[in-house]
Amino acid sequence: MKATGATSAEISVQVEREFLAHFPRADFIFIVNPDGYTGITVNGEIGYAIARKKPVYALNPLDLAIDDHPVYQGVAKIIKVFSPQDVAKMAQNNRLDTHGYWWCR
Repeated sequence: MKATGATSAEISVQVEREFLAHFPRADFIFIVNPDGYTGITVNGEIGYAIARKKPVYALNPLDLAIDDHPVYQGVAKIIKVFSPQDVAKMAQNNRLDTHGYWWCR
């Protein structure tokens, strides 16, 4: 990814292009969300993953104060929290935890 001399908007577009390019090969999405924060782009990626029936995991619980929309609130409450090591181990053993993920059925 070219970052030198690129504007913030150009970098954001490139990050999303890379996300969309790699997404079809992904078995799950892992969110790195310090203090539970997710921005609008990550929230869109969560929605995209759900629409494509992929499990979503996070490093920390999603911050419920970010958005009071009922859909966000519902999804944020059920996103499972794991360490990167635990998610990697589940993936290596082909045992992703999708219990309670209605979109993965």
